[in-house]
Amino acid sequence: MTTEISFAEHAYAKVKEAILRCASPVASDVYAISFFIENLDDDPRKPTLILGYNTHTYWRKSIAHASSADEAKWNFAFWPQTCEAFVGNTDDAQCREMWIKRLGSWCADQDDDGGEITRQFMELAVEIAKRLHDEGIILQKFTRVVPILIHEQEYYLDIARLTERANPPDSSREFSNWIESLYT
Repeated sequence: MTTEISFAEHAYAKVKEAILRCASPVASDVYAISFFIENLDDDPRKPTLILGYNTHTYWRKSIAHASSADEAKWNFAFWPQTCEAFVGNTDDAQCREMWIKRLGSWCADQDDDGGEITRQFMELAVEIAKRLHDEGIILQKFTRVVPILIHEQEYYLDIARLTERANPPDSSREFSNWIESLYT
């Protein structure tokens, strides 16, 4: 895999396979899927996507530890910290590096601004999520629309917009409303 397209295809296949592996009893309780984006070793040249999810059962148990039911429901810090798939780990490093070089964003020093790499990686996550919805993978596995949240450790308004673009209309509205409430 040495092209941008193959990295996107590889990432999609890895996430799709992990979603389809989700056990049926758990799948029926899932209300949101997480595409958690972070950089390995704080290096902007090493973006990763970690696939996880939350269930109604886990959310209800987490409410007592959060400042509100909404915080427990939407803040990843209160979710089970699982890793159903890990895109951009050492197995994917060479492929990811080629993808970044094709973007023209590779820099030899990790201290250089990695903003463009992060922006492009977030866009890749949006495309993967849209494709999972468009190809019916989410409906097939969960028998209903389940929003895919594209986020980092911190929440800001652009996270809400990315997530809205990644999902069918209004399916991530509750998440977006929660983020917006943090800024009012």
